[in-house]
Order: sequence, then structure tokens, then C-alpha cells
Amino acid sequence: MMIRTASYPAGAGWRLLAGLVIPWLGFCLLTGCASAPAPWQPPVIVPGRQPAAPQAAAPAPGVENIEPRELIEPSPPVPPIARPLSRPAFEAGWLVASRDRFSAEDLLAAAAGDRVTQVQVGGTVLQAVDDLILDSGTGDFVRQLARQLDAQGIDTLVWSRELHVESKNFRFLITDPLVAARQAAYRTALTTIPELDGVVLSFDGALLEPWNAEIPSGFAGVSMPDRIRFIIDMVKPVIVDEMGKRLCLYVNASSLTAIDWITEALSAYPADSFTLIMPLNLPQGTLVGPVNPYLGELAARPRLVLGDLAGGVFGGPRFLVSLGGELGRYYRDLSQNNWRGLVTPVHLAAGPVYNSLNAVNLEPLALLARNPETVPAVPWNDWIQNTYGAAPMTREGQTLRKIYESSYGWACKMAYVKQCFLFADQGDLPLPGQVDRRLAEKWEQRLGQGYQYAFRELRAPRKQTLLDISQEAYEAVSGLEQALQDLENIRDSLHPMEYEDLNRRLTHERRMAEVMFHAKQTYWGLPFWQQTKDEDEALCLEANLQRLEQLADEIERNYGGEILPGNPGRIREWVSAIRHGFPRVLFGARERTWNKIQNVVIRQTGPSGAEVQWTSAGPSTSRIFVTTHLPVYDRMQPVSEFAATRHQISLDNLQPGEWYYVKIQCTSEKGEVTNSGEFRFQLEAQPVM
Repeated sequence: MMIRTASYPAGAGWRLLAGLVIPWLGFCLLTGCASAPAPWQPPVIVPGRQPAAPQAAAPAPGVENIEPRELIEPSPPVPPIARPLSRPAFEAGWLVASRDRFSAEDLLAAAAGDRVTQVQVGGTVLQAVDDLILDSGTGDFVRQLARQLDAQGIDTLVWSRELHVESKNFRFLITDPLVAARQAAYRTALTTIPELDGVVLSFDGALLEPWNAEIPSGFAGVSMPDRIRFIIDMVKPVIVDEMGKRLCLYVNASSLTAIDWITEALSAYPADSFTLIMPLNLPQGTLVGPVNPYLGELAARPRLVLGDLAGGVFGGPRFLVSLGGELGRYYRDLSQNNWRGLVTPVHLAAGPVYNSLNAVNLEPLALLARNPETVPAVPWNDWIQNTYGAAPMTREGQTLRKIYESSYGWACKMAYVKQCFLFADQGDLPLPGQVDRRLAEKWEQRLGQGYQYAFRELRAPRKQTLLDISQEAYEAVSGLEQALQDLENIRDSLHPMEYEDLNRRLTHERRMAEVMFHAKQTYWGLPFWQQTKDEDEALCLEANLQRLEQLADEIERNYGGEILPGNPGRIREWVSAIRHGFPRVLFGARERTWNKIQNVVIRQTGPSGAEVQWTSAGPSTSRIFVTTHLPVYDRMQPVSEFAATRHQISLDNLQPGEWYYVKIQCTSEKGEVTNSGEFRFQLEAQPVM
């Protein structure tokens, strides 16, 4: 998961510093310092308070004869706290991505119990290390947290995005005063807060991403991998050699091309130069889809995996998003890829995960911290009993477990489309432009077999595509409606506060699922209508847009105008964007109808068997597809030769502990085909019959 980040301008202090630099650059240009291009050379930076000045005599052609100087004066040096050089066998990391509703005491108590070895501070807390110096609030927050963590033997690392410059121009020259300024920022921050143990260097989301930097005319061009190496070589001597801190490098970006540049840049360094942090899945580490292929390509280098155990991309902790045993599903592949640990966001803008119902998601990481050789699993029964006082074999215990286990499926069907990460925006509705950019990126080139077809279909939707998207989104709505009904059935067995909290979350999520249901139909219905001018689709588009407008009003009345996820303003902005390409239908609107697949129930029937039951809205023949590795299904079984509305099939020769996915297909008597979304299940070694 990656946490949504927002670039923001540096403070007034940085603008003052930039004011020192700009006149200096102007003087150089006027006096002809940059008259001839120079070939790029990696920076050779001498550790110490002042970078070494160039030789005064006979400067090389095209190289500026400028003595770099620090634009941020460091505080009096403070000896860094000595830390052990050895690392634990498995590093369990937590990421603090927001200061909203943050309590250090709560985090420390939870971290100690889960054997956390490091806490990273990033997300919206700080853009770069400069914020530790120029923003007293941010500096004090990180300093106090680092001191408290240090007292418990837990490392503190801060994220820093580079290039952190407000200009669009950067010359990638060691003699550029901005290089000295960037070094000084790290030196000052790490000196001012000596309890910090390291820096996580990131490029995506920086004020000036290296691939977007413009090199002024008259200076030699620099390849993208060389730009990244320049930045690494700019900060590494200060962070590692001079200050004795740890440097981690985040290997991810919003485009595959940028990730390839970062990967190529790493080839110039020995394997143990720094620790890599890589998402479990592309692009956000959301525990959906195949393992990040770059993990295998960079297997020789020390790597930590970034996985969203918080369910933040799905709206957690505002929503109930229990990932269940999803980490265990990846464990085999991760073990083969020589991973060293896992980092997960635990404090988001929505609040802390460790003090929410989604805290159950952190249990697999705690198990790995205790024994890295153990396949991580969720102790469901213990969690339900400790949280609600409901014994495993009771009606309320079984119901609560069903609700928790099903929540991951709803979340995926809300945020994803055909296993493609298009609507994932911390549980809220993205804007059409955001979906456009994600759909345009050629992620399928890296995601492997099966995704090529899905992306191709979503870029050129057919009528069947619209039916499939509607069915998948409908399953999220109907699943949440069933959960609310199940919760109501055990209301009298729960404490009123427990019931109200869970009911509030599920109700909010149910409303958001309906928003996604209608929004997805409009996003893919629009290009289909523009191409075909299909009258039925025009009526569906109008009905879905009108319902979105109604939902925006309902959410605003019930939750207020600032609610997240489900912000009314964002919903109205979505409607406006779709209306821009679709004229309002003045007479008539009709919601889409299809042969809905409903009431899907999967029940274990023995140590290696399961039974799948469902209904169809109309008489249909059906078949079922089974796989252990999405999105390709390797097993198909016909279910019925004669049309029926109730369907049932037994699956045999299944492996306990393995995760299985099924997709149902129904064909009506009129030949209309309905394809369900994915339904997952896992057999228990000792099933309760």
C-alpha cells in the first residue's frame, strides 16, 4: 500500500534558502560559467562539515569554478548514539504515515507487544528531512518519538523524497550550490535529532522527481539511472559515512519506467550498499495479485517488503478490512526471494490500526517477528473471543468470524476491477483522471500472464465487460448487506458499544460500496456509449449518474461534507467529469439489469473437500473455475446441464492451508452470460463439521 502522498511547498525558511541560491546561479549564467556542456561524473563527496572546494586553477571545461557552501547551518555537533551493527534475523517495521490522532504512548505499548524492531516516519508527516529543521512542529514530533523508541531499543527511520527543490531545473553537478544545500539538510537533521537511526530515500512524489528535472541548456544531459545514482551518491556519504546512520532505498514509483530506472541505477552498487524497501505487490503493496517481480530480480540485495497490513488502501481503519491469511498466501514466494523483514503502515490519517478492529491484521507480522520460519496465520478464534467475549463454537463467535473473514473480499471488489488496481484510493472514490493514468500505464507487462487480457478488455470495454464489472461491484454491496443482517441477528449477544461500532463501520462501507458500484458503471459505460451510441447504455448511464448525485446528498446529510471515504464533493466532481462527455438524458433513466449471481456460500465438507452453492436471478446453466494463483484459472468444472436457479457443486482433492479462488459463470436461457468476481476460501486442517 502505498500511502497516498501529497507534495507540498517547502516552508518560508526553505524559500529563504532558495533566495540565496537563485542570485548565485544568475551570476554564474551571466558571467559565462555554464558556457560549455560537461560530461556527467558521479559526485565524489568528502565527508565533513564542508564539501571540498574545486581547484582554483585551470578548471575543467564546462565545470563551474564555484565553491559550494552550506545553505543550512548545522547545530553544534552532537555525538550520535551508538547502535549495534548487527540486524535481527527478521525486521518487523511499522510506518507512521500521519500525525492525526497520534498517541506515542499507544504506539509504544502496541509495538512492544508485537516485537517491532523499527518504526519509520513518512507519508504526510514529512516531505523530506528539511521539515525536521524548518518545521518546529514536525521536528519536535519526530525528536520525541525517536527518543521514546530509542529507550525501548526500537530504531527510528525517516522518509525523505528527493530532489527536494522547488525549481524545475537541476544540473546534476557536484559544484552546484544546491548539492551542498541538500547535503547540509541531511547533516543538520541527523545532528539535531541524534536518536534517528536512518533515512529511507524515495524519489516518487518529490518536489522535483529526478526524471522530471530539466537540465539547463549548455549543460550535458544525464540519463535517468545516472540521475538516480547522483542523488544516492549525494546523500549517502553524509548519512552513512559521516553520520553513521542507515540508508534504505525505496524501490517503487507511479510508473513502471521509473521503477526500471531505479533498478538499473542499483546495478552500479555492491549488493550490501544499502537496504532496499520494496512493495509486496505492484504498485502499492496491497496484498492483491502476484508478488512484485522486482523482488526476484533484486533477490541478491538486502530487502524489506512493504505490505499494507492496515488495509489503508481499502479504507482501513475507518472500515473493517481484515486481510486474514493473505500474508501467509505470499509466504512461500517471499521465502524464495530472500526477504529480510516486513514494514506495514500502522498509523494513517484515519487513525491507528493497532487500536482498531483491524489490529488483527498485525498478528501475522508479530508471529513472524517471533519465528521467521513460521507460516503467518491469523488466530481468528482467539481474536474474536478476546475482543468480543464470544467463544469460537457459539453462534455469535461463528457469525463474527464470518464477517471478519469476508471483509477482505468486499474491499477488493470495491477498490479493484478484474484484479486491476484502478479504484484503490484509501477507500474513497478516485477521480476519472486518476483511473485514466492507472489504466494507461502498461502494468500488465510486469504482472505476468492473465493481466494482459484484463487490461486490454478494460481499455476497450464491450457489453460483456459492463456486465462483468456490474456483477463484481454488486457482490461487494450484497456482501455488506448480508454482513449487516448477520450482525443484526446477534445484536442481543453483543455489548451495545461493540454492536454500534461494528454496525457504523459496515453501514458506512456499504454506502461506499454503492458509490463504487455506480461509479464503475459510468466510467466504463461512457466510452462504450461514445463508441456505439447504444440507447440502453445511455439510459443506464443517466440512472447511475442520478443515483451518484443522490448518494452525495445522502452522505452529506448523514456524515457531513468532510467525511472520508465517500466525500460528497469528490462524488459530485466525478459526476461532473462524466457529464462533460455525456449529455443529460431528459426523459428516461433505467438501471442495468442482468442475470445476477447471488447468495454464494462456500462450505468445507471434509479434510480435502468443499461445497459451493449459489443462486441465479433466472434459470441458467453454470460452470465454475478454480485456481490457486490469480488471475489465471487452471481448473473448470461444469455444474448443471439443465437450466436452474439454485446451483451446487462439490470440489475434491483440495489441499488444507492452500488458498483457493473460484469464479462462477451462469448462462441464461437467452444466452446472456454472467461472470462473477473472485471468491476465496481456505480449508482448515481440522474442520469443524
